[in-house]
Amino acid sequence: MVGALLVSFEGRSPLAAYGTIVDSTFGSPSSLAYTLSQSAPLILVSMGLVLAFKGSFWNGGGEGQMLLGGITGVITTYSLHLNSTPLLLLVGFVAAFVVSGAWASISGILKVLFGIDDIVSSLLLSATAAFIVFYLVRVPFASSSTSSAAVLASVNIPNAAQFPSVYGISGTFPLSIACAVVIAWMLAKTKFGFRVKVLGSNKSTAIAYFGKSSSDRLFVLVSFLSGGFIGMGGMAMVSAFTDNIVAGASGGAYSAGGFTNSYGFIGIAVVFLAGLDPIASIASSIFFVALVIGGLGLLVLMAVPTSLTITISGVAVLFVSARVPIMDRLKVLSKRVPIIDRLMTLSRRT
Repeated sequence: MVGALLVSFEGRSPLAAYGTIVDSTFGSPSSLAYTLSQSAPLILVSMGLVLAFKGSFWNGGGEGQMLLGGITGVITTYSLHLNSTPLLLLVGFVAAFVVSGAWASISGILKVLFGIDDIVSSLLLSATAAFIVFYLVRVPFASSSTSSAAVLASVNIPNAAQFPSVYGISGTFPLSIACAVVIAWMLAKTKFGFRVKVLGSNKSTAIAYFGKSSSDRLFVLVSFLSGGFIGMGGMAMVSAFTDNIVAGASGGAYSAGGFTNSYGFIGIAVVFLAGLDPIASIASSIFFVALVIGGLGLLVLMAVPTSLTITISGVAVLFVSARVPIMDRLKVLSKRVPIIDRLMTLSRRT
């Protein structure tokens, strides 16, 4: 409703605007396939962030980790000179996972050994990663086909490293769904998942039950896995869409050439909208991607600025974030006002 008010303030019909968003993203088989394909990298990024936040690792460096995963996939597949698509994809995704995971684990190690805030360290490491990728794109792995000094592209991945599509849907989408299912099962059914949730809910309890050294190792492992899945998101972007990475003259841009689509930051909103649930993060990722794609449709068809769709998504995150304090307040009021208690009971049943 708030989004509808914002659209009406622009002098546009809210029904027409929302209809345009839906039609641009789900209105035809081709648009649906494109939306699902575009959501795959974001789903993988959100899986890394679900693991991070579940294990109390506050990973703010998703942009840099995604860039590292992308450039690692480019370098690995380009250097192998193989024609086997399954082998190239396997090696590319594993290499992206390992390199990005190792980079993210630096923040985990710094937190464990020196107590350095993981949000600060991961953000700073993300900027460092962006400059490293910028150098790799412009110097050792620059494409000889780009002549502009202001914008340079990396070498392209070989054709065999491009992820195949089925009915127009990139194979990265079922891969991301499989990863979400595995992570959901792991968190719900395994000893590792139980330990991660204990670590995330109360670190003192985790230390008391598992010991400090074991908890510290688990924290570093969580940071590694988090960065690894985010790096897979970067490799998915390369293998399904971009084929390379473009770097501009500014040097440190996270979204060099628009590569990351700011998924490293959007993923944070995705997982909190989903309540840190891996399966719900799939729907949340599709929702945010639909807003981005639908925003382009609004710009083209209704001359509505894309910043408006970003604002609408921000409003959604704002209300979801406010859910917990609002519900706590309603619980207090329900003890005083019987009708509120009945409404809350009906809401839970619904």
